[in-house]
Amino acid sequence: MAVVAQRLARGIAAGLAAGVVWWLVECVANWALGGTIDASAALVILGLDVAFGAVGGAIVALVSGAASAPALALALTVVYGALRVYEPPGMRAELLFLAIAPAAAFVAWRLAGRGREGALAFVQLSLLATAATVFGKAGITEVQSYFAQEEPSALTLVALLAGLPLAGVVADRVLALVVRRHALRLGLEVAAGAVALFVWGHPLPVAALDEPVAARPPAAPGAPDVILVSLDTTRADHMSTYGYARETSPNLTALARDALNFTEARSPAEWTVPGHASMLTGMYPSRHGAHYAGEWNAGPQIYGRKRVFPLAELERAKSWIAGS
Repeated sequence: MAVVAQRLARGIAAGLAAGVVWWLVECVANWALGGTIDASAALVILGLDVAFGAVGGAIVALVSGAASAPALALALTVVYGALRVYEPPGMRAELLFLAIAPAAAFVAWRLAGRGREGALAFVQLSLLATAATVFGKAGITEVQSYFAQEEPSALTLVALLAGLPLAGVVADRVLALVVRRHALRLGLEVAAGAVALFVWGHPLPVAALDEPVAARPPAAPGAPDVILVSLDTTRADHMSTYGYARETSPNLTALARDALNFTEARSPAEWTVPGHASMLTGMYPSRHGAHYAGEWNAGPQIYGRKRVFPLAELERAKSWIAGS
């Protein structure tokens, strides 16, 4: 009984630490990819990551009996992947992930190397696996969306979330052929990641404006109407208004000459539904509620699948605004 209690405590402690690592990587990724998040929402996400990590750590410790630092770190990547794969495809994708991911984590554990114990090994492997998952998934799915003009299938998403942590461990083992000291290798990996973020990251240059209750005076009598024209998935670098060689948007160019032309505008979301909902309501996706959902949701369909939550009910949105 004492052994079980000790194993459970170790798993929960590992899960708490992994949750903090997940949150840090997510915050860095959000910053590097041009996102913004307020302090209250960041704290909520931190609480959820830590809570899911603790529960996952307890399950891993009891079910698998994993006790070593590498085993716990890589087993917890399965928990993190399960949270991410829930994003849209539905329960069949989640079940497929739970069948494949443990095998990938086992292979990663075998590759991680013997004699790696303690907090340093746990943090290094957790950081590598989480960063590979978050940044790898963001990059690969963006490339697929651009070239294939479709979102990743459930099978693709499962393969990415199961395989990317393994890819992170493989990269570490390749570096270990040259740099054998774990602490030095961790330092080099963090430094390489920082350089990559500095070169390829696109952080928001200014703080986002977040006014939950906009205190604006009513429009003066006779004020002109505001007309909103939305061109969905239109690339600025293929519009002559923004310097493209071919004359592709002459009317917008003419309008821009006698108006304000913003060349560094950012969307609060990377896809249509939450982006347009924010544009029309003035609220962040965390407030208006229009975003990804699973197959179980009864909302509208995209690509033949139930994919989105509709806008939150007016009273719920008002309560979010009042409480923020």
